[in-house]
Amino acid sequence: MPAPKKKARATLYGYASAAGLALAISLAAPQSAPANEQLVGFGESMFFSFRQATKQIAPDFDIRIWASNLEKALVAYRKGEFKRAHTLFKAAADEGDVMAHWWLGRMYKLGQGVKKNEGKSFFHFRQAALKFDGLEAPGPLMGAKLDSLVNVGQYYLQGIPAAKVRKQPKRAMHIFRTAAQFRHPGAQYGLGVMFYDGSGTAKRPRRAMKWLTLSAQKHFPLALAKLGDIYWERRKNPRNLLRAMMWYTLAQNAVTAETHPSILKRYSKMAKSVPETVLHDAHLMALRWSRKYPPPHHRIMQQPVGGTDE
Repeated sequence: MPAPKKKARATLYGYASAAGLALAISLAAPQSAPANEQLVGFGESMFFSFRQATKQIAPDFDIRIWASNLEKALVAYRKGEFKRAHTLFKAAADEGDVMAHWWLGRMYKLGQGVKKNEGKSFFHFRQAALKFDGLEAPGPLMGAKLDSLVNVGQYYLQGIPAAKVRKQPKRAMHIFRTAAQFRHPGAQYGLGVMFYDGSGTAKRPRRAMKWLTLSAQKHFPLALAKLGDIYWERRKNPRNLLRAMMWYTLAQNAVTAETHPSILKRYSKMAKSVPETVLHDAHLMALRWSRKYPPPHHRIMQQPVGGTDE
């Protein structure tokens, strides 16, 4: 008889199911909720937190009268009608739609059609994250749950005083380790920062650089900028100066003024302080990097890998 197939290793910390993850992300949640394809037209890459959307113009067409609130919301969002999209996403979320919670978390994070509100963003991301199951088949729905999980981890790492979400770096570390097994760049970046800064763990610079580089290979803007900052601090060495500008060249090419204005301002300030030859050489290095590691456009979910903490 053929040997039975082994199940994919979904997590190192026992968070393979929604019930297990609830322990990791629910205990420090606010006591009350804030008041107040499958996804037509969107590729799976939308569920990376670094793939922030800018205003997109879609063909003007009449949506079917029997379309769901989620479908109507997506049409409105693609037209840049963010206020209407928010209303429809809210209606879908009230019906228990996980995808709608992800969209609301994103809109409150970016301030699209609503005022930026990290507390409400956390609430909606958490609702979707609680449905995460590491053994679920890869796809857009799991991608939304996984990305929500990473956003919850980011909020636990930084805390949200206004929403009474306190900093919990150890919980953030567990969440990032789980999501990193699915190669989520936001989780890889989170681990890199925590190991570099010694937040919730001992400082381990080599391990930090490993995780930051893995995230940068997927063109995650914050990882690219973090690597740029690390080398910028050592810019007295000409090679490090060149590397710093290479990373920031990649970072500023991966963002918009809406999603990461601080990265664009930082790059502009740095670029004015270095010779033109350095900018030229850094651009060539960034071009070579992009050819070796092209930006991911439609592949977000992969089967979980084995270990994450080598």
